[in-house]
Parts: sequence; structure tokens; C-alpha cells
Amino acid sequence: MNTKPVYLPDDAAIFGAATSLYLALQKRADENGNNLSDAYGGGDEFQRQCMRVARAFELYACQHVDFNNWPGGVWSYDLEDSFGDAYLDELSETELEVAETKFPEILAGLKLIVS
Repeated sequence: MNTKPVYLPDDAAIFGAATSLYLALQKRADENGNNLSDAYGGGDEFQRQCMRVARAFELYACQHVDFNNWPGGVWSYDLEDSFGDAYLDELSETELEVAETKFPEILAGLKLIVS
């Protein structure tokens, strides 16, 4: 019997994804002249939304990624290095509220970046 491994969310991966997302969105907002504090009702809310998306993505990944066969290196490091860019390939810096709708595409983009 071939059973699928069960993975639990990793705090380091959540932190890596949130950090990558925060930095990438800040950079893009600066380039586009967007104020993320205004867009999210304050800088602290922008940080909360980055954490929410990172946590939700890690939960999604635990259900959809075989970490034993991940094409990159260390999952949490790959997220820190590339999650923000993979997100921005699909959504703008002001669309965190709909990030979950693009998780399959973000994951596919992340695989391409780290391979």
C-alpha cells in the first residue's frame, strides 16, 4: 500500500514566505508608486496580510507538495528566496486578499524558479 506522506506546517517556511512576500511587495509598490499602508489600512495590517497569506500557502503546500521530491533545496529557504517573486508573477502588490485563489499558479511558478 502506497500512502501519501502527511506534512505539518513549518514555522520557518511561514516566516520565509512572509518575509519574501513583504519585501517583494514593498519593492514593487515603490516601483509603482503605491502606498501599501494606504492600500491595507496601515502598515501593521499589511504585515498581518503577508503573514496570513504565508500561513495559508504553507497549509496549502502541506496538502499539495511532496517535500521528499521537491525540486529545489530546503523548502523554507526556497520560500524566503522566491515566494514573493512567484506571487508577483500572478497578482499585484495590492491583491493579498485574493491570494488563495492563485495558490496553484504560485506553486507552479515557485517550482520553475527553484528548479
